[in-house]
Amino acid sequence: MYEREDVAAGYAGDRPAVHGRIIAGLGLPRVRAALDVGCGAGLSAVAIAHLADLVVCVEIEPNMLRYRLPGPRYVVGSGERLPFRDGAFGLITASGSLNYMDKGVALREARRVLAPDGVLVVCDFGTGWPDGVEPLWVEDPDPDYPMDPRELPWGASGLRLVSFVERQVRVGMSLDGYARYLRTEGGEQAEQWARETLPTVFDGSSLDVIFDTYGACALHDSQVIAC
Repeated sequence: MYEREDVAAGYAGDRPAVHGRIIAGLGLPRVRAALDVGCGAGLSAVAIAHLADLVVCVEIEPNMLRYRLPGPRYVVGSGERLPFRDGAFGLITASGSLNYMDKGVALREARRVLAPDGVLVVCDFGTGWPDGVEPLWVEDPDPDYPMDPRELPWGASGLRLVSFVERQVRVGMSLDGYARYLRTEGGEQAEQWARETLPTVFDGSSLDVIFDTYGACALHDSQVIAC
């Protein structure tokens, strides 16, 4: 679906800034160069801009990059075949993107381009719902998308999982902003459901939308310092 114009535009302008809140809770060090793998339109890359002198991102769908956010350097490419030299990045992030890749191959590639003392972060967040609203999917979610990072083949990829953090993040959103965001999750039907069902819930004001998030940190298997 990421080749669609409306989806690409929505990912650039209608997704909430949850990635930055996840990253802020991990206590990551500042590095010279960082890589975001599967960046989409760049929201996840912008979230690590304060941690690196240079942020490079890779996205396999060129259409997403037509709506890219300013700041990072963008490259069209695959997480399973990263076009970078060994050990080039002190920080690598994969935000809701590893789900779509051959996970073992992608992790081995990440280890290859990760500096010996670098940190790999795998993070994501679920669909957000206003506080007090019962979650309701209006379309079936992708059954192949959910992923538990604790079950990834870290050891076989030469990596060591050193921390896993789950927490809820609250983001204030208006009804219009929430409906447009929900379109990026469930399409036009989801947006229509929000606009028809939630006006009395929002009552003309902003509400906290609750997102379940996780962040997992991994190092080279020879490193023992957790992030």
